[in-house]
Parts: sequence; C-alpha cells; structure tokens
Amino acid sequence: KLLDQMLDISRQDADGLAIHPEDHNVSELVRKIAAEYILILDGDELLFDVEIPDEDIYLSIDAPLMERALRNLLDNAIRYGKDGQYLGIRLTADERSVAVIVKDKGKGIPPEHQAQIFERFYRVDSGRKGEGLGIGLAIVKDIAEAHQGSIEMNSTPNVETVFRITLPRNISTL
Repeated sequence: KLLDQMLDISRQDADGLAIHPEDHNVSELVRKIAAEYILILDGDELLFDVEIPDEDIYLSIDAPLMERALRNLLDNAIRYGKDGQYLGIRLTADERSVAVIVKDKGKGIPPEHQAQIFERFYRVDSGRKGEGLGIGLAIVKDIAEAHQGSIEMNSTPNVETVFRITLPRNISTL
C-alpha cells in the first residue's frame, strides 16, 4: 500500500493529475461507497449517518478518482475519529455546485495543524505508528482541484471534524 502511494506521488509529479471526466450519477457513487462502509463498520459501536437526496445528481467527473477521494476521507474519519462513535457522509447539490461532506466526532485536528493538513507528507502526529505517508489528504485536494473544485476542512477537537469537497456543476475545459 505504501509503495502504491509512492508510485502515485511519482506519477502526479511527472504528469500532473490527468482526469477523464464522464457524466456520472454521483448519488449512486455515494450510495455504493456507503453500502460498502456499512459492511466494513458492522459490529463497530459507530453511528453511520448517510444523507443522499432522493433525486439522482449527475456530474461530469472522473468516477474512479472521486471514489478514491471519498474513500480517503472516510478511511481517515474512521481511523482518527472512531472514538467519537459517529461517521457521516452527506451529498448536497444546488444549481451551481455539488458537495460531498464527511464528518466525524472524534479527537479532531488541533488548530495549530489545520493550515498544513493538505500538504504532502504532513502528519498531525509524526510519531504515530502505522500505515500512511501523510499524503491521503493531499491526494484528495489534488483530485478536487483537478475537477475545478475545492476541499475545505473545519475541526473543533473532540466535537466534530468536517471535510467538504465542492465541485462546480458546469466544469469548463477539463
């Protein structure tokens, strides 16, 4: 897994992040991912809150890349926010944009680390053991920006941490 992450970094540095957008049902993508995480979280003492509008939302995206971004956010929320016993994913849309929000109520990100959280190789706790190079959120940011979108994060430690990917409805010249 670490080798795959290093190869991803190498490819992005060499080529930039190339995306291949197609019209895709974002609602269905989020439903599919949520269903998989229900199985992953089975048996955990965790409230998994999923909010997806009844009507389907279509957007021109690179679906595999967007799926990767969402999985990175969900995996981080589970890994670092599980103590809060809450994981939420929400899809919203208006006439100008579509947003996917991932929220947890765990330990959060201390204010002194929030400005750097999307930088490559940045880890809140550099002494932390386990997988990861500190590139997951940098990849999410790259994917959002390649879609002419953005990612933002708000965290109040031990209350809630929210990541929001916002994508424009009308993407020009991808």
